[in-house]
Amino acid sequence: MGKKTIKSTTVGSAAVILIVSLVTSTASAQSIRNYDVSHGFWIQPIQPALVTVAITKDFEHAWAKKPGFTSSANWSPTTQPSRFNRYGTDWQNRNGSVWNSGTAGATRVLENINVGVGPWPFVRNNSVTATSGTNTATASSSIFINEFAPTGAFVGGIRSNGSVSVSGTGSAYAFSSAGVAMMGLTMDWRRGRLGWSPMFRDSVSGSAHAVGRPPRSRDPITFSITDDEGNVLLEDTLVDMWAQVDEGEDAEVLWQNGVLSLTNADAGELVIDLDSEFLDSTDRGFARLVFEGGIITESTDSGILDGILPAVGMSSTFTAPVSTDWEFDYQIPDLGTNIQFDFDNGSAPAPVPEPSTIGLLAISTMVLLIKKRR
Repeated sequence: MGKKTIKSTTVGSAAVILIVSLVTSTASAQSIRNYDVSHGFWIQPIQPALVTVAITKDFEHAWAKKPGFTSSANWSPTTQPSRFNRYGTDWQNRNGSVWNSGTAGATRVLENINVGVGPWPFVRNNSVTATSGTNTATASSSIFINEFAPTGAFVGGIRSNGSVSVSGTGSAYAFSSAGVAMMGLTMDWRRGRLGWSPMFRDSVSGSAHAVGRPPRSRDPITFSITDDEGNVLLEDTLVDMWAQVDEGEDAEVLWQNGVLSLTNADAGELVIDLDSEFLDSTDRGFARLVFEGGIITESTDSGILDGILPAVGMSSTFTAPVSTDWEFDYQIPDLGTNIQFDFDNGSAPAPVPEPSTIGLLAISTMVLLIKKRR
C-alpha cells in the first residue's frame, strides 16, 4: 500500500477548543497519563555457544510539582553526575543508553548496570515514586532472563512502565528504561534467528493543563559491531516501534495479545519499522499511522505489514488483528568479532510546560478568537 495523505481542516479548531478548555479547568480537573512498553525475546545464533557476558541496565526517574507545595523528585540509581537535572527530562540513544537534560548540557545518566548477570534465572524489578500535594509520578522497570544452555537460545523479557497524575495545577514527569545487552566472544552472532513479542500501552485522560505531551513509548532491538579498541564499525536497528498519543479524552493506543487498537485518540502517531537491510527480505515491513482530529490522515504499510492498518479518512478509533509473535532471520557482515545485541525499551522525553506558560498561550488564543469574531 502506498503512502496516502490528506489535510484535515478541523485540527486547528480542535486545538483551539482544547486550549480554551485548559483555561476554564478548575482545581478538581485531573490529568492522567500512562505508558507501558514490554516485550519477550529470544535469539538463536547459527552456531550456539555459551554467552560469556550479559549486561542488564535499567533507569527510573520521576518528579512532581505543585504551587504551594514542596517539589518532590525520585530516581534510581541515586548517584548521578553532578549536572543531573532531577526535574529535567531523559531520553535514550539507539543502543539504550539514557541521557539527562543536565543544566550544563546533556549528560549521560549513570544507569544501574550489572555485568555477567546471575544466578539464573535473573530477575530485577525497580520502581520510584514522587508526590507533591495531589500530583504523583511513578516510573518502573523490570528485567527477566531465563537460564540458557550452550545449545539453547538466549531468552528473556523487559518492561518499562509509568504513570503521572495531576490535579488542577502543577506538573509531573515519569521516565523509565530497561535493557539487556548480550556479548559472547565464543559465539558466532553473525547469522541466526530472533523472536520478539511486543506489548505496549500509551494512554491519556483528563484535561488538567499542567501536563505536556506524553512520552513516546519506544521498543527497539539493535546490534553493533566494534573492533578490539571499542570503535563502532557497524550498527543498526533490526526492529523498532514507537507510539504517541497527543490528544484525546480517555485516549489509548494498545497492542497486545495479537490485537492493535486505538480508542478515543484524537491526535498522535504510530510506527512499526521492520525494514532493516540485515533482516531477511521476506521478514521486512514498515507501517506508519498518523491521526489528527480523530481522523486518520496518513496510513502507510508494506512488506509483511501490508494491509494491517485502516485507510486514510477513517476514524482513529479502531481494532485490527496484528500479530504479537514475530520471528526474524538476520545476517550481519563479518566485520569483527565483537558483536553486541541490545534489547531495550523506554520512552523519549517530552516537554512538560508550567501552568503559567500554558495560561499565556491560552489567553492569547482567546484574544485572537475575539478579534476574529469582530
